[in-house]
Amino acid sequence: MKGVSRISITIILISLYAFSVQPSLCTGSLSVNKGCGNTYYPNEVIVISYMVTANAGSTVKVTLTDTLADGTINIIFTDKLILPNVQYYASGVITPPYGIESLTLEWDIISGMVTTSGSETCNFTVTSGGSGGGGGGGTILRIDS
Repeated sequence: MKGVSRISITIILISLYAFSVQPSLCTGSLSVNKGCGNTYYPNEVIVISYMVTANAGSTVKVTLTDTLADGTINIIFTDKLILPNVQYYASGVITPPYGIESLTLEWDIISGMVTTSGSETCNFTVTSGGSGGGGGGGTILRIDS
């Protein structure tokens, strides 16, 4: 009888784990209009799209940061509540510094008593040329829709 009790408890624990943690259903996506890895020029418009896939009814908080080529980190927004499974957009105008720039979307999904976190990064290059001009400081002027 002892062996049967242990097997039952193990099956119950495995069942609880399988039904309460579903990381494959919780993912995020981040991209830019030209595609990650591409080149942008000063004064060019960039459109950022982001979405977090989660179970309906989950609470989703996102943070979007922009790391410039000189190492400066601009926080575009932090702990913003969004709806799961809805595509969001932000846009801005590219400015120097030149080099590789990184956008990072971090998310927390709260579903019942389970919290799942993740992040997605999209890199692109800012280079001189193209439409010319450009001013100082950071890339993204946020406009959400």
